[in-house]
Amino acid sequence: MLKSMRRMSLALVTAIIGAAFALAGPIADASPLTVVMECDPADPDAALDLPALARSSTWFVRNCFRPGPGDMTFLYGNPGDRQIMGDWNGDGVRTPGVFRGGTWYLRNSNSAGVAEISFQFANADDIPLAGDWNGDGKDTVGVFRPSNATFYFRNLITSGEAEATSRFGNPDDIPVVGDWNNDNVDTPGVFRSGLWYLTNRLDTGVAEGVVRFGNPTGDLPVTGDWNNDGTDTLG
Repeated sequence: MLKSMRRMSLALVTAIIGAAFALAGPIADASPLTVVMECDPADPDAALDLPALARSSTWFVRNCFRPGPGDMTFLYGNPGDRQIMGDWNGDGVRTPGVFRGGTWYLRNSNSAGVAEISFQFANADDIPLAGDWNGDGKDTVGVFRPSNATFYFRNLITSGEAEATSRFGNPDDIPVVGDWNNDNVDTPGVFRSGLWYLTNRLDTGVAEGVVRFGNPTGDLPVTGDWNNDGTDTLG
């Protein structure tokens, strides 16, 4: 998505990758947050990607990098849903979505309420993703299908077929997406045993970048533009 449009972009670590948790407490005796910098709410240009977490159907959203409970907490979706966040309407703010049995339920505000958009796309056991696949400033949906290690991307938040596919990674990899080269287009990556494999393409190919970051086991990957420079990096 267009990084200059962001006012409160959010990076989400959720049950999509096998664990969901809240900012209110530690995970396995380790806090999920690390203090990176202080925020200046009076400076809109200081808006950065910030953590948001989901536990069951409760969402915890932060306004700054600092330890503590969520600045916003709300209920959305059902227990067992797979949660994502995306800028569905191009206003620069990522808001909740859930993936349930092949159906997507999206909302345009970080608050409790009903879905404003719903549609079917992909298979029930696919892993949901959100990103701007065509550089138009709006996020749409995609999935990673472990059975064939393939990403499927759609450029509209409506029912239909994938408009781009990418066979990338291994079936057991954890999928990620991000704008790795500051071209305003999100592309795939995978996290595997402490190694990140990244590509700047939306078609089948080999990794254009490989980075070792994190522990081989136990870590959950998150990506975002942590310093407002237009490029997504790793966490």
